[in-house]
Amino acid sequence: MKALLFTQDSEVDITIFVLRAIQKLLPTNGIQFVVPFADREVARTIKQAVPGLDIGTHEMPASAPGTLRRLVEMAGNDNWVLWQNSDRLPIAYNRKLDFGRLADAIENGEADRYAAVKLMVWRELEGLEKPTRTIAMAGAEFAEVPYSRFGFWHPHFIRTEVLGDAVERLSVPGGFRRANIVMADHLASLELPTLLPTTPILKCEETLLNGKVTLNLESRRRRCGLKPMAPGQLVSKTASFTSPQTLPKVNTYWLNSPRKVEQSLSHLSPELKCYFVSPGGVGSKVLCQSFCAACGVQDRVTIDRSHGHRRLPWPSLLEHQCAVYVFGDPCNAVLSFFSRRIQRHARHGMTWSHAETPEETKPGDSDWVIRHMSNLQVPPGPLNETWGLREFLSQPHDLFRLEEHLDSWLYADAPYPVVFLRYETLWENAGAVARYFGLADLSLPDQVQRASDWTSLPTEDQKAMTAIFGGFSNRIASLPDVFVADGTTFRTLDGNEDVLLEHI
Repeated sequence: MKALLFTQDSEVDITIFVLRAIQKLLPTNGIQFVVPFADREVARTIKQAVPGLDIGTHEMPASAPGTLRRLVEMAGNDNWVLWQNSDRLPIAYNRKLDFGRLADAIENGEADRYAAVKLMVWRELEGLEKPTRTIAMAGAEFAEVPYSRFGFWHPHFIRTEVLGDAVERLSVPGGFRRANIVMADHLASLELPTLLPTTPILKCEETLLNGKVTLNLESRRRRCGLKPMAPGQLVSKTASFTSPQTLPKVNTYWLNSPRKVEQSLSHLSPELKCYFVSPGGVGSKVLCQSFCAACGVQDRVTIDRSHGHRRLPWPSLLEHQCAVYVFGDPCNAVLSFFSRRIQRHARHGMTWSHAETPEETKPGDSDWVIRHMSNLQVPPGPLNETWGLREFLSQPHDLFRLEEHLDSWLYADAPYPVVFLRYETLWENAGAVARYFGLADLSLPDQVQRASDWTSLPTEDQKAMTAIFGGFSNRIASLPDVFVADGTTFRTLDGNEDVLLEHI
């Protein structure tokens, strides 16, 4: 089977990252990767960088439509191809499914009545009725749904004739901006549905973050020893193809915020031993302050710089440094975000006055949620400072993108350890955490009952909260209370036992 990789010379670094990720995650025996190039030096670089894959590099036109047509030609007589493009980087594979068995089943004709078999769930189900039919194939369950208007650019098996027919429709006026819609309409008229896995086979990260100044790309460039881009290059490198409804808004956010790009890529100060990060609302600031006190750090500026909500891991840290990621129930965290619009507790770590007790409160800030979204490096979208919790729950999406925040750290493959701690059991595990960091003790404030408890909300709000965060909450609940991500392995604090993460 052929695997067609839609990329271009200017994205050679992303191409290498994607191919390395595929090599690491997927059993690729019997699959040849067809990679286009215009400059022969690019082809040589790719082959040298990923020597373990069967890669056929082929000289192709510089134009995207021309490259697409040549890729389809290179598929030859294959009935199906594995389609992958360079703005989706595989970061995790569902190893419960035999990928090789799935590829064989597709190639043997078991899916010939479908246009495509997706490896991931992205926006395919948005706006669609709940699928009424599921089928089993290669030991996995798939839902039969209409072909996605957004799915063409994402990793999946696709019938060669369907791909070729769709590619010919890329010459419509408007080019890529309308390509997905035109192709989806055409495939729908042919009554060729697609199969979506009920459990994602592949978890992918956008190499071009949010449409898309390339924070993820730049982090990986530095980690792999490539030269960093000039700031002008970085800010101008935006995605060519995404949802027309999404592109203007997200591009505007990042293009108008080059300062955030530089902040994300700056180095952690050498005097700091540990960086504490969380999506917010899970006590990470209090933990940071307790840790710094145990280390004898009293300088307020240093303590402030030890904590944050950055979405992407540091590209690198010094040898003596590591990161701590605090996670917790996302429903309680979101409730905490909106509660702070009304009042702030001293226990939030938002005051430095020793005269105040943790139970003392101060007036909230009406724009606090918007400012927190900026700290999380996500565009607010429709949310504004007048929104309360009820307005947030009236729409179906997690605008904070909390699960993506966790995944960015969980699958970072960072060159330093990342310790993950559950907020709800932090007090029980404080001693183990102290021993891991070589501290005599980690004295936390007395544990108090959360003021932000989503189970105390009215029934209607609880149902809305579950609709948005239920799946993510279940996944959070399945994680160990304390574990370390070290490269691509997960282990306990003592390092003697692998931690099995069932819901990655």
